[in-house]
Formats: sequence, structure tokens, C-alpha cells
Amino acid sequence: MIHKDNADALAELLRKRNFPAFVSWHETDRFYRVVVGPFDDPDSTSKVKTELSKQGFESIRMRWNPSAQQ
Repeated sequence: MIHKDNADALAELLRKRNFPAFVSWHETDRFYRVVVGPFDDPDSTSKVKTELSKQGFESIRMRWNPSAQQ
């Protein structure tokens, strides 16, 4: 998302639905990213991705690299 307020609002909505969500941003990126997770294993990740889809949220699965984030 380009606007931080929109990303914050989406993260808050996801947290209210019991997803561990937060906003991530890096100075070399123009987008604020709403992250759900991280999770310890691929099965947990897949289950959450499926649940997000059922609730109408489009998501992508990617490996979390906290050192690349701010």
C-alpha cells in the first residue's frame, strides 16, 4: 500500500480477526506491506493463507527476512 494509514487500518482489521498482523516498510521501497505472521512451519503458513482467502483477503506467501525490514 502506498499510504501508511491504509496499511495501519488493514493490519488493525486483521488483528481484530485474530491474525498476527503488522505493517512493514523499508526506505528503499515505496510501499507499506501488511505482514501476517511469521509462522514456524509451512503447514501453519498454508492454513493461515487459506483462512485469509476464505475471509476475502488476497495474500502471497514469502520467506520473512527481518533484517531487510524496518
